[in-house]
Amino acid sequence: MSFDESVVDQLRELGGDALVHKLFKTFVDHAPIRREGLRSAVESGDDEALARAVHSLRSSSAMLGLMTLSELSGELETMADAGRIDELVARLPELERQLDEMVELLAEKLERG
Repeated sequence: MSFDESVVDQLRELGGDALVHKLFKTFVDHAPIRREGLRSAVESGDDEALARAVHSLRSSSAMLGLMTLSELSGELETMADAGRIDELVARLPELERQLDEMVELLAEKLERG
């Protein structure tokens, strides 16, 4: 699990602890929606929605220093762009596990203040 604290330090410089808290909370609160978006796109066969979902997850996780999640999302985004949807779908459980770990990490950081 890779968490880049320097990214969070930069956010803190921009907006203080309140900004960091708000961004962490938003990510944690929206994780179930992101997960549902991924599943819904797979179930409906909407490859474009799936590509958008992994792209969104890549960028939002990078913004918070969640580098492992961002890198994995980037790999899946590349698969989507190349039309390798079956490979992407096969790796979704890995993405969901990583998302769960990062949500847990951020939730712990929120609890500690």
